[in-house]
Amino acid sequence: MKIFKNTTIVLAALAAVALASCNNDQPEFNDKDAFVSFTDTKASIDENKATLEIPVQLSSLKGKEGSVDFEITPDESAPAVEGTNYTVANASRTLTFTKESNVQNIKLNIVDLAGTFTGDLRLNIKLKNAQGVNLGAESSFDVTIVDLDHPLAFMLGTFRASGESNFNGATTWNVEIKKDDSDVNKVWIYNILPAGTSDKYPVYGTVNEDKTELRIPVGQNTKKTSSQYGWLYAFGGIEGGSLTDQVTDYMSCPITTDANGNAIISIPYIFGAYATSDAAGNDGLGWFEIMLNAKLHKAK
Repeated sequence: MKIFKNTTIVLAALAAVALASCNNDQPEFNDKDAFVSFTDTKASIDENKATLEIPVQLSSLKGKEGSVDFEITPDESAPAVEGTNYTVANASRTLTFTKESNVQNIKLNIVDLAGTFTGDLRLNIKLKNAQGVNLGAESSFDVTIVDLDHPLAFMLGTFRASGESNFNGATTWNVEIKKDDSDVNKVWIYNILPAGTSDKYPVYGTVNEDKTELRIPVGQNTKKTSSQYGWLYAFGGIEGGSLTDQVTDYMSCPITTDANGNAIISIPYIFGAYATSDAAGNDGLGWFEIMLNAKLHKAK
């Protein structure tokens, strides 16, 4: 009987809440809170693309009208210069929104400086002076104009790698080589091994002036396992026939090209990743992956 009584009280309380909610108006977005903002915060465009359109949206339930101005500032370290690297199609630099059109685009015409290496260039766009509406939180937008004339462009991109794994036999896998943002002779190599590496731990290499040699320093971290084990892996190479004859500075890898100018990188070492330590502080845990006769061929 006691249980029945308490249940009755709870049901009555729930009924009262339900009745009260039926009599109350649901909250509604008020157009006094309408705002204008970017729909994203950044974009990249290759220098040989004609136009970059950057959407700006007025968010309103009832189709409120308004306007907003924008200003463009070049990046301090890698400035994209108006008139040299791009032009602005919006002459007034004011975007006007109507009930029928609540999205407007800032349009940048990209100037292709083919054959001239400038490095990636950047600029920032800020919204200001919103009229009739509020200025939203996303009021700043970063643009990167990607230079396609990098001196190492022939060896940047996706490679199809092949080699002989000590544990898995003949193996093929994909390797990605990306440029360094500040050093034109330096590249970052992702997934240099099919095992024992992670995208969070790329290894770097430097290319000589003749672009015929890639030097990859040994000892770079390539992967960290889960917190349960805490193993940290490092990149290493072997010069002789014994696993104890490890390279102590860097591996020198010849760079050639095929008939189409695509890079081919040979790794004339036995190389791999070895576990250097674990969560318990143990060192020298052994090789996780060993590869030989490896060759990287840039995909078309």
